[in-house]
Amino acid sequence: TSRLKIYLTRLEAGMMQPSASIRVLRESPVSALLDGGNGFGHVISRRATDMAIAKAQASGVAVIGVRGSNHSGCMAHYTLLMAEAGLIGMTATNTPANMPPFGGKVAFFGTNPLSLAAPAGPGNRPFVFDMATSQVARGKIINAAREGKAIPEGWAITRDGHPTTDAKAGLEGFVLPLGGAKGSALAFMVEVLAGVATGALIGPALPKMYEQINAPQQVGHFFLAFRPDLFLPMEEFTRRMNETMVAVRQVPAAPG
Repeated sequence: TSRLKIYLTRLEAGMMQPSASIRVLRESPVSALLDGGNGFGHVISRRATDMAIAKAQASGVAVIGVRGSNHSGCMAHYTLLMAEAGLIGMTATNTPANMPPFGGKVAFFGTNPLSLAAPAGPGNRPFVFDMATSQVARGKIINAAREGKAIPEGWAITRDGHPTTDAKAGLEGFVLPLGGAKGSALAFMVEVLAGVATGALIGPALPKMYEQINAPQQVGHFFLAFRPDLFLPMEEFTRRMNETMVAVRQVPAAPG
């Protein structure tokens, strides 16, 4: 809901198409490249997810690339659909540049989120996580600025490259990579999968969703799904999966 206003603003400006035609540019039994026609990223991503699920169920594995898209919301929504279909899934998307590479002070990568999920059998919740490759999702800084709250040091730097706890200064500046060089490398690989490999715009070339209302974003997405029974019988996989999840939950909690 925090982004509903900007979706409507971009629609009214003609920078998003409410009824875009999604085209299949290339396709094989285990892959497809889609052009979203500058439509809603959520609709385009659901189409890509459905294709990944169908192809993976038929052939064992599937990879779907997308270009010509927009902000697609929570990436875990799509991996959960894969897990509910009995598949191990991964999704990733590139985003406009607001994060410098490790050691830099000029933005090149976006927060470039990714999500992975794995099924745990009928009646059991799947394992799923969704993360930005920045120290924190930019949406949290947006919310803090809107509410007039400070942000922890290490979330962002000012436009001049200095650490800040001022949410507004952080929005005017840049978020920082998660775990330094590690988050920077993850952001780079998401850019490869969702941007370089799909033909989408890359890094600084992606128009900013809030600031550049006069340009289509042309975001790229990546979807991967595969059947666990490529390695083990499904019953054995889900048994081992559940045993592992139970064992993790039984690890004694640290103080606090």
